[in-house]
Amino acid sequence: MGSADGVVSEDRVFASVECHVVFQVAGCLGEVERFQAVMDNDLNTGHTTKGVHANVSAEIASARTTCAGGNEAGALAQINATKGKFGYR
Repeated sequence: MGSADGVVSEDRVFASVECHVVFQVAGCLGEVERFQAVMDNDLNTGHTTKGVHANVSAEIASARTTCAGGNEAGALAQINATKGKFGYR
């Protein structure tokens, strides 16, 4: 999910729509922002509902706060729990 230079990249292809998201943010903030971008893309392409997007985004916001407070392990655990809860890897 990352590399030595701190670049996190994910390619996703939906039908004829291709999305390439790159974040040059290391640690928990990079994971938080990457997952939010995935959720936003899924909403915009019709792969999730507004309700699910709102619920996941609220959990991502909580992880963002945890990360900003300096608890990287806690924030990453929150993101991983949210991913599992909503079927993301």
